[in-house]
Amino acid sequence: MTQDLTRASASELSGLYGARKASPVEVLEAVLDKAARLNPVLNALPLIDADGARAQARASEARWAKGEPLSPIDGVPVSIKEL
Repeated sequence: MTQDLTRASASELSGLYGARKASPVEVLEAVLDKAARLNPVLNALPLIDADGARAQARASEARWAKGEPLSPIDGVPVSIKEL
């Protein structure tokens, strides 16, 4: 896939998941790769739970594969910024 998945909207990702053109695991890995490149400069994310996120992405991928996502945005990565 040539599309930058890190820039896709939640709606776009939902459509890609449903059409099996992208998976929550694939999207998460793209997000983690981008964070690894940019965070040393930006220092925007002091804590990244990559292992926990991967576990959740795998679970979401399994639900999508069964046609049983929790919601249309199941598997869409989010970050929470604490100040």
